[in-house]
Amino acid sequence: LAAGFYLVLLAGAAFGVQYGTFLVVVGSTLSTLFCSLLARAMARTRYERRMLRGSPHLAALNTALGTEPFRLVLLLRLSTFVPFTWSSYLV
Repeated sequence: LAAGFYLVLLAGAAFGVQYGTFLVVVGSTLSTLFCSLLARAMARTRYERRMLRGSPHLAALNTALGTEPFRLVLLLRLSTFVPFTWSSYLV
């Protein structure tokens, strides 16, 4: 978590507050989307059988992620419920 904080500060110092914030948000969202799609492609069948069987909430999340992954990642990033750097690992 601390490393992400220092990188955000560095981006603000290097590119200015507004442009640095814009670059951090766009870069973080795109990297999370890429990691999510990569993980789904590599481990989807293995974990789908285990996790989705007993949980209707995870099944609904899986359906939403399959239909609109960018929108779901963007909304998760804007949410204050999940810390920003943790959302990369949750999606």
